[in-house]
Order: sequence, then C-alpha cells, then structure tokens
Amino acid sequence: MTKRIILNEGTAACSAGDAHAHPDHSAQMKSLSRIVGQIEGVKRMIVDRRYCPEIQTQISAARAALKSVEAKVFEAHVRACVHDVVHAGDEAERMAKIEEIARLYKDRG
Repeated sequence: MTKRIILNEGTAACSAGDAHAHPDHSAQMKSLSRIVGQIEGVKRMIVDRRYCPEIQTQISAARAALKSVEAKVFEAHVRACVHDVVHAGDEAERMAKIEEIARLYKDRG
C-alpha cells in the first residue's frame, strides 16, 4: 500500500520509494473550466468581429488564469515530488530533479 502524505491545497505526496504517486491537482479543475469558458468567449468575440483591444483583454485574462494554474501545479510538484527526492538522500536523483526544475523554469517563458 502506498503511504500518502497530505499537504496543503489537497496535494498528496508519495513516500520516497513510490515513484508513481503524484500530487492531486483536482482543485484546479474549476479554474481550468473557467479558462475554457474564457477561450470560448474569445472565439465568439472573433466570430462577432469585436473590437481588437476587447479581444486582447480577454486573451490576457485567460493567459493570466492559465499561468496561475501553472504556478499552483508547479508549487505542488515542488512541495511533493521534489521534497521527497531532496530528503531521500540519492545525489543522482537530486541532481536530476534540479535539472528538471531548471528546465521547467526556463520553458515557462
């Protein structure tokens, strides 16, 4: 049986030996549904030939909302997955996780 550690905002981390357990991101579903609605709204605005700055404002709002979800998923990753590796004592795994974080940060652009 997998030992689960509950963290804040409904995240759950596995024990150090379980590489397949991942944080629970279900709390982000409401935000993601809202973002889908925003994108659908942008599509309607384009079809309706709305004023360009209004469309851009809605695109910016959707982008900001998506970045917020991204940040929460990243935070859960650090609190759960990275935390476990850092405290496991395996230097190779630690270095791989540091490289992973650096790559994720770099790709956020």
